[in-house]
Amino acid sequence: MNKTLRFFLCTFLLFTVCEMGYAQMRQLPNAFKEWIHSDGLKHATVSLEIVRLPRTAPQQTPDSLNPAINRCRVLYSYDPERLMTPASVLKLVTAATGFRLLGPNYVWPDSVPMIDTAAVALPGLERFNPDLLVEDIEEYMPGLDNLLPDSGQLLMDVMDRTLAESLNLQAETMLHLLTPSCRLDSGLYTVQNYWRARGLDMESLVMYDGCGISPSNRVTAHFINSLLADMQFDAPFRKAMADIALEGTVKEFLKGTRLSGQGQLKTGTLKNVVAYAGYIRGSDGRTYAVTFFVSNHTCKHKEVRKDIEKLLLSLIP
Repeated sequence: MNKTLRFFLCTFLLFTVCEMGYAQMRQLPNAFKEWIHSDGLKHATVSLEIVRLPRTAPQQTPDSLNPAINRCRVLYSYDPERLMTPASVLKLVTAATGFRLLGPNYVWPDSVPMIDTAAVALPGLERFNPDLLVEDIEEYMPGLDNLLPDSGQLLMDVMDRTLAESLNLQAETMLHLLTPSCRLDSGLYTVQNYWRARGLDMESLVMYDGCGISPSNRVTAHFINSLLADMQFDAPFRKAMADIALEGTVKEFLKGTRLSGQGQLKTGTLKNVVAYAGYIRGSDGRTYAVTFFVSNHTCKHKEVRKDIEKLLLSLIP
């Protein structure tokens, strides 16, 4: 190897290492550090990852050797590989798998075994979620009999409501529809197989249902961002998520701020969990994948949400 070629190779490697180091080590602001040590958060677990997505789609579909997240640049991260309770953010995994395997124009069937009635659906959920109380299901699945979509609807129309309004039973039905047997265990197996083939780390996803109501569900912020990176240019999936400060469960989130209407988010809420994940457009014209998990906080949910709003305004360029 001649000296000129060696020089250029060394320069390239040094530049690459420095860029990766900068991306991974970008310092979170003092406001974030103070927040995680505040009275309501000092016993909580927090996980955050914000990555800058590429401007254009890859020429070739990402495969197991080149997952889409590898084309992204980490802006901020805080314990992104920690397994966290996702609550309804898990619906993103279910919906994304449905869009990919069934397609947005898939026609909702007349009936789905095990999901047709609440009386059948509830025991199925309890069987796979042994620590889930019936009261929890009733709390997070209000009006079960009225939530099943009419047959003949397109999957993209069903998912529009499911993600925007966080409808549990519809997400659970979607999981069952991923396999001909319409079985929960088969649906979970299909999810695992599909995203493993896309190059995602499946040890980062522990999934017991399709809607996120089981406290046993676990996922990392990095996994969710990896999925969001893979789905970035999937227009029906993006459209199904609620627009920030305009609709669904994020109708009031970031309202009146510079990020109002600038992207789509999915919320997640359980008794001790507040979570957000989705896409946000910055004032720099770039799109960012954001996943933010907080669990076991002792302050009120609304306080955590307000603090997350402030932090996102300071973290997104």
